Amino acid sequence: MKVTRNTNDLLVLDHIPWVMSIGLALLVLLFVGIGLIPLGQSSEPMSWLFSGMFIFVGGGLWLMALGLFAKRLQFIFDRSADRITLRRRSIFGHDERRHKLSRLIEARIETSLGENGNAMYRPILVLRSARSGEAVETPVEMHSYFTNGSGPERICETVNQWLSDTTESRVPDVGR
Repeated sequence: MKVTRNTNDLLVLDHIPWVMSIGLALLVLLFVGIGLIPLGQSSEPMSWLFSGMFIFVGGGLWLMALGLFAKRLQFIFDRSADRITLRRRSIFGHDERRHKLSRLIEARIETSLGENGNAMYRPILVLRSARSGEAVETPVEMHSYFTNGSGPERICETVNQWLSDTTESRVPDVGR
């Protein structure tokens, strides 16, 4: 995840999985291309069946993987509008959720054990309950997956630093 804008009023975090998107798109094209080759060479029903299998099953499965795993994530923390906007966009559509920034307590790291017993991490936002009078914390996941890298820690540090920083003049920090 990359910081694309960091001012006193606005923090924008972006995650665009270019390598995964391009790799999965190439796999879709490969399977569709292999499926199209027999169509031009033969009119036999078996070659049509072979082509259909490659195009619809192989290409379709990789297309579903592209839609499931290659998602652009954008998190916009807007102090002036008192809003957190969470955007997820894939080839199948987009989803946008909004929360009040004043409900945000902090960003934390959620830990889980992987299959091999190693610790895995993901960043979450901890919000106060929307119901008045309740002191219940509601976690909002920033990623749907866990990782063992240092990315979640950097994201949490960035968000928490931005939340605690109330100086009026900040130099924009692009592409950190």
